[in-house]
Amino acid sequence: MFDMHNSNSMAASHKFLITLIIGLLFLPSCLKNSTNDHFGPLPVPSKRFMEQRDTMLEVTLNYLNKYYSPMDRKILQIYPDCDSCICDWEREYEEGIKYRYYDCDEVGYQVRIDFMLEDITKSDVFQFVNHLFEDPNNRWNADSTTYEPADGGKGAYYTIVQQEDRILLKYFQSLR
Repeated sequence: MFDMHNSNSMAASHKFLITLIIGLLFLPSCLKNSTNDHFGPLPVPSKRFMEQRDTMLEVTLNYLNKYYSPMDRKILQIYPDCDSCICDWEREYEEGIKYRYYDCDEVGYQVRIDFMLEDITKSDVFQFVNHLFEDPNNRWNADSTTYEPADGGKGAYYTIVQQEDRILLKYFQSLR
């Protein structure tokens, strides 16, 4: 004889198991999305942002200006033979970041970013560099502190320096 109460109970159990299995199948992607939107305290830029990127300099400034609150730019040096040509300047961000640009010689330009964010690690800055500045011609050294052209020639050179109260990202664009 068919027991209607038992049938309803089995149907409810099957429905619960199917819901549980589907939930478990999608759990890894949900966790991935919730944990990969930041490199520690640094936001991961959107796909749209990454598609619009241009030069290394523009990528960095656009990123900082999009995700942080810029304060006034300080002019530190002007080219000796050009009164309106700024070659050294810096900008601080309210959240604890300082960006400095230097291009006063003809070898290439240099950028230094001081990350003074709470809980930032070298690994966060490593991921930041990998994401924003991936270059098939560059390689990381053994301790993941230097990312430079494999042939040592023209290109972008990145160095991560950990200090007591901050992590520095220095990069140099060699023009020769």
